[in-house]
Amino acid sequence: MKITESRGSKGLVLYIAGKIDDMTSPQLQGEIFRALKLNKNLQLDFTDVESVNHAGVSVLQLGLKNAASKRGILEVLNANTAVKSELQNAGLGKLLSH
Repeated sequence: MKITESRGSKGLVLYIAGKIDDMTSPQLQGEIFRALKLNKNLQLDFTDVESVNHAGVSVLQLGLKNAASKRGILEVLNANTAVKSELQNAGLGKLLSH
């Protein structure tokens, strides 16, 4: 998994590429928590995310709680159909940008 960062109109944007799974989710969790220390609003661009498993879903749940505790926003952009379905099935449809 590869993660790059830039500033967006709503705060930081992390661009994620690859699979979010048991091996890569700790890296993503660290980056999400680091970014939320700098900004209360964070967007995750999933254009190049191939898949998300249960470990990735758990990381996104923790990130959402962290952002909410700061009265911020965590948002997933440009997720493919399979990733959207996985997030919706896990009750995280609210993360998806509309």
